[in-house]
Amino acid sequence: MQSFRLHWIPRILTLLLAGFLGVFALDVFEGPTTWLQKLTGFVIHLTPTWLLLLVLAVAWKKPQLGGLIGIGVALFFAVLFRVWLSQGNIAADLIRVGIVLLTAGIGCLFIAVGKQLPTSRDISGSRPGV
Repeated sequence: MQSFRLHWIPRILTLLLAGFLGVFALDVFEGPTTWLQKLTGFVIHLTPTWLLLLVLAVAWKKPQLGGLIGIGVALFFAVLFRVWLSQGNIAADLIRVGIVLLTAGIGCLFIAVGKQLPTSRDISGSRPGV
């Protein structure tokens, strides 16, 4: 049961985080700009969401590789969100740092899932050394 939970927790967290980040892309629809500019801004603002969904797609089949990519994406988010700079708003600062830490944690969870997967020898039933 625990391996079942470990299998699904990073996937569910990734989807929830992608949805949370996707909500922030909706702010581009305010303002007096053309629809083409709004659409372009929307696609650009969805970049973090696309990256998380890419991590999920890779990790679904190869969890360890997806986990390593997830940690790389967390480092990219740290640079993108400039987590070392304070915005003067503690809530905004905590959200930015939380997103980076959650992304890195998801990557670590995917690596843990990959380490628990049975190898092809385990599936075939052959024993090492026999």
